[in-house]
Amino acid sequence: MKFFETGIDKKEIRLIAIISFVLIIITLVPVLYAYFFAPSGMYYTGRHAQNSGDVAVYFSQIEQARQGHLLFENLYTSEFQRRIIFNPFWLVLGLLGRLFNLSNIFIFQLVRVLLIPIFVFTSYLLVSYFFQSKLKRIIGILLICFAGGITHYAYTIDGSSFPSLSFSPHLVLSLILIELIFLLILISWQTDKIKLAIIAGILALILFSFHPYHITTVLGILGIYLLVLIYKNYRRLLSYINKYLVLLIFSLPAILYYYWYFRADKIARIWLEQSDKLMHPRPPWEILYSLGFLSILAIVGLYFYLKNKKNKFPLVWVVGSLSLFWIPLFFRMRLIGGLSIALSILAVEAIYYIVKYLKTKKYFYITITLFCFLCLSLLIPVNLSIVLQNIAVYYQKVPLAYIKLTEKESLDWIRNNLNDNDVILASWVDGFGNLIPGYTGKKVFVGHGIQTPKAEEKWEMVRWFFRDGNQEGKTEFLKNNNIGYIFYSQYEKELGNYNVEGLDYLKKVFENKDVSIFKVKINAENK
Repeated sequence: MKFFETGIDKKEIRLIAIISFVLIIITLVPVLYAYFFAPSGMYYTGRHAQNSGDVAVYFSQIEQARQGHLLFENLYTSEFQRRIIFNPFWLVLGLLGRLFNLSNIFIFQLVRVLLIPIFVFTSYLLVSYFFQSKLKRIIGILLICFAGGITHYAYTIDGSSFPSLSFSPHLVLSLILIELIFLLILISWQTDKIKLAIIAGILALILFSFHPYHITTVLGILGIYLLVLIYKNYRRLLSYINKYLVLLIFSLPAILYYYWYFRADKIARIWLEQSDKLMHPRPPWEILYSLGFLSILAIVGLYFYLKNKKNKFPLVWVVGSLSLFWIPLFFRMRLIGGLSIALSILAVEAIYYIVKYLKTKKYFYITITLFCFLCLSLLIPVNLSIVLQNIAVYYQKVPLAYIKLTEKESLDWIRNNLNDNDVILASWVDGFGNLIPGYTGKKVFVGHGIQTPKAEEKWEMVRWFFRDGNQEGKTEFLKNNNIGYIFYSQYEKELGNYNVEGLDYLKKVFENKDVSIFKVKINAENK
C-alpha cells in the first residue's frame, strides 16, 4: 500500500492537532458561555438551539445507567414496557459518570471533546488513502471538518460533519467508525487481508449497537461498491465477497438484536413511524442543495477525479447515500451520515485544479485570495450560525436553557423519591415534560415528539387536564394512564385555571416557591 509507505509526517500530525484544537474551542464556546455566564440562581440544562429535545433523551439513558440499569426503557411514555433497550454507548457514559461522580452534562461534553481529535485523525487517514499529495490531503481535511451547508440545520445535521461535532458525542463516534470501517474494508479488498475485514466487522458491531441507522448506510454503500469491484474484476469475486461476509457476520449480533427489538416492542415500532413522519425525508437533490457550495465543488471535482482514474469509492458513497433515500425505510434522513465527507473528497480535485489554473495567470495572489474568500463565505456561514444560535439561546435566556435552582431542587427530589414505574404528568411544550426523564431517570406521560407515542394527542390531553377546574373525567384519565404524580410549576399554570389544592385524590408531597408535586392517591391505592 502506497498509503502506508508514504505515511504521515510530523507537520501533518501538527496540522491534525491544530485543527482538533480549533474545533474543540469553537464547539465549546457556547457551552462555556452558558456555564460561566449562567444567571444568578439558575442552572444550565445542557439544551442546544438545535434539536434541543433530543439532548434530554440522551441524558435519560445516561441517567438510567448511572442508577444501575444495564438495559433501558423509553422514559417518555406511560405505556407498559419491558426494560430491553441496550445501548452500550450511553451505558458506558452513564457508568463513567457514576464512577467519577460527573454530571450528565459534563460527561456528555467531555466525551464529545475527546472524540474530536480522533475524528480529525481518522478523517486525515481516509483522505490520505485517496490522495498522496499533501496539499490535497490538507484541502480534504479542511473541507471535511469545516465545510457546511446553506439551509436549515435539521437537513444537514447528519450529512455535514461540523453540526455533528458540535451536537453530540454519539454522532462524532458514528462518523469515526464509518470512516474506519470503510477504510479497512477498502484496504482489505485491495490487499486481500482478512484480518482487516475482521477488525472492520468488530467496529461495525460497535457502531450498529448504538446507532442502528447506519446498518443500511454501511452495508448498502459497501454492497454497491462490491458490485462495482466484481464488475471490474470478476476473477476476484470470492475474495471480494468473503471480506464483505466477514463484515456482515461479525456485525450480525447487533443487526439481529434490533430486528428482534423492533418486532418485540410496540413502542419502538411507533417510534420508527413517528420518526419518519416528523423528520420529513427530502429527495436526494434537495439534500445536495442543502449542502450548497460543497456539492457544486464535488460535482466539478468529479470530472477531474474520474479523469485521473482515482478510486471510485467516494462517488459510490455519494450515489449510494442518495439512492438509499428511495428505500421505504422509517429513518431515511439518517442515511446521509457522513455524506459531506464523500463530497469533500470529490471537491478536493476541484479546488486543487482551480488553484493550479490560477497559478498560470497574472495577479495570482490577488485571485487566490479572492477564491479563498469565496470558499470561506460559501462554506462556513451555516457552521458559524450554529455557534451563534447556541450563544443567542443562552444570552436571551430562552426557557429551559436555564432553570431555577428551586426547579432543580424539585427534579432532585423526584430522582431520590420516585420509583422507576412512577409516571409524572407535566407540561411538555415549553415545560418540564422533556427535561424530567433526562435529569431524574423517571417517566413522564408526554415529553418528546418522536419518543412519545401519539405525542400530539397526549399533549392535547395535558392541555385539557390543566385548562380549568372541571373535574369531570380527570380521575379516570389519571387512572387509565397510570399517572402517579403531577408536576405543577409556572408552565402548568400557564395552561389554564386547574386548581390542584384541596382535591381529595391528590396529596402534596413536595413544595417550594416555584414547584409543587402532588401524588395521585387513586393510583397509589391500586398499587
